[in-house]
Amino acid sequence: MKTLDKVHAQIEEQQSIKAKATEALKMLYSLLGDDVKKEAAVSVPNQRGPIPVPIVKIDPETDEILEMYDSQSQAAKAMSIASGTISNAVNHHVKCHGYYWRRADGKTIIRQSQSIAI
Repeated sequence: MKTLDKVHAQIEEQQSIKAKATEALKMLYSLLGDDVKKEAAVSVPNQRGPIPVPIVKIDPETDEILEMYDSQSQAAKAMSIASGTISNAVNHHVKCHGYYWRRADGKTIIRQSQSIAI
């Protein structure tokens, strides 16, 4: 079973690799010129929709990470539930189907409630 520290280390390593790759591409583009940059932009399709955030399923008694999923929708499919229920559990720090669910990157989304003046 993975601990939260190991997950954080893996995410930091992936972010470091991505940053190094981005810098290498910038250097390559500056050496090769604008024509290559335009061609690369055309050949790589843009991702549509929100960027998936890795989600972890946590045992409520031991606080151990039981499973890690690439996204809320992947976790929902694995549990045969609606992704909105996992989203609610992540955002409001409540159990969903007997487990706690958190973002693997450790970030917490704070949502402010909207009030309507009458």
